[in-house]
Amino acid sequence: MTIERPAEEQCDLTVLICTLDRPDSLKETLQLLALNDFDRARLDVLVIDNAAEPTARDVTESMSAVLAVRYLHEPRIGKNHALNRGLEAERLAPIIAVIDDDMSPGPEWCRGVLDLCARWPNAGVFAAGSYVIWPSNVEIPDWVRPGSVSCWALSVVRYEKERSTAPGEFMSGNYFWFRREVVGSRRFPNFWAPEAHFTLGLIEDGTAGVVAPEPRCGHRIQPNLLRLDVQRERATKFGSHLAKFRMGFPKTVPQARMAANNPLLWRARCLANLLRWLFVAASARLRRPGNRIPTELVARIGIANNLECLRFRSTSTGLGGSASNRS
Repeated sequence: MTIERPAEEQCDLTVLICTLDRPDSLKETLQLLALNDFDRARLDVLVIDNAAEPTARDVTESMSAVLAVRYLHEPRIGKNHALNRGLEAERLAPIIAVIDDDMSPGPEWCRGVLDLCARWPNAGVFAAGSYVIWPSNVEIPDWVRPGSVSCWALSVVRYEKERSTAPGEFMSGNYFWFRREVVGSRRFPNFWAPEAHFTLGLIEDGTAGVVAPEPRCGHRIQPNLLRLDVQRERATKFGSHLAKFRMGFPKTVPQARMAANNPLLWRARCLANLLRWLFVAASARLRRPGNRIPTELVARIGIANNLECLRFRSTSTGLGGSASNRS
């Protein structure tokens, strides 16, 4: 048995799931979507397989009896290519959600997504909170637990209240959604964090953004994210690319506006911040390991961010880097 709907019927919610060589994790995410307390005929799940050789087709087809799920293959490696392939698919619902293949939506998740959209009819891009699901049978290092690193290191975000987005605020790439009507010609760029650039771009175009505590979604942490060498590299990339994509949006990002309007003051500020973060990195060596490593990682972000800002020359510079961003 396969769940099907007439070609002319409009579903309420399309969920885009990009996957790369993680069939077991993908299956768990699809199984959790199938358990949602929601009319399955109104839910459209689109799996975009981003492996050079397809690895997710069998898993996707095995779920077709309990979930209205479609399969696409995008052989060009890069999450931006996979997401854009999804945006160009036929019969997308009015609300389009993006979740990674290691996310765990709860049984009320679909309703929560649509309810938040209904409460904010004039908003076009949304995000909600997430929480950590630790891997089993793996030792969790103390340094990864503090809240100072959880947002960027584990792609886990907590929102205290339901509100409009703050200036320069973007959505976590593993979990957000938007109205189909606001997309227009905008696509995900060839970038280390294409989702962050995409959501900031929508807001720069005049789309209102909203974040909220619920509906939360769990993030099943991949064991490689618990490796210090991985997180050191991730911190440097995050800091550098944070500067790159923020500098492309002077209308809505205060830092980009300051860089465009007063470049000398901007460079002086960046230099002062760079020296401060270099001092923080040096002083971190005097701390205990549980506190030293989070401080070192945050300092790496600050150093990379301000170095990139000092290289900044024009507000037209907003893209760059690798599109590979798998968490």
